[in-house]
Amino acid sequence: MMLKCKLSKFDDLYEKARIQDQVEEDRLKQIGKDIDDVILSYRQEDSYITFEQLDAMGYEEWLEIGHGVRFKRFHHPIKKLYFITEMDPSKSPTSDARLKKQRHDCKEYCEVLEGELVELAEGGKRYEAGDLVIYPAGFSHLPTSTVFSRYGIEFIDPN
Repeated sequence: MMLKCKLSKFDDLYEKARIQDQVEEDRLKQIGKDIDDVILSYRQEDSYITFEQLDAMGYEEWLEIGHGVRFKRFHHPIKKLYFITEMDPSKSPTSDARLKKQRHDCKEYCEVLEGELVELAEGGKRYEAGDLVIYPAGFSHLPTSTVFSRYGIEFIDPN
């Protein structure tokens, strides 16, 4: 009788663990889909990427967008939604690294950490290391660079 009781408890624990594994697997699949959606959005012309989509991104994994651009989300001590983005023209089929035209439902702060940022949506305005570029919510922007550049990007919750 004691063995039967222990087997029953084991079966219950096993079933709970199996259900938790399935829930976690489903969650990871959804995160993967969300990441794919964001990357696809960045590759489309005039993309609209929401704070919610960006907030669903995982941490510490470089994501290649193409045209010499990659980014990853970082844990930041005070900034909720913070990314490092790199533009590397040597990895682009053209003479510059660039994102497609994009806009967001939230404010974006882009600090040029290294290199430059040339904003084609502002007539080719050039920003250098140490400059802060502020994009209001809904502003279509088209950043590019002809030299290796790195940016710290913070998105501000629109709510």
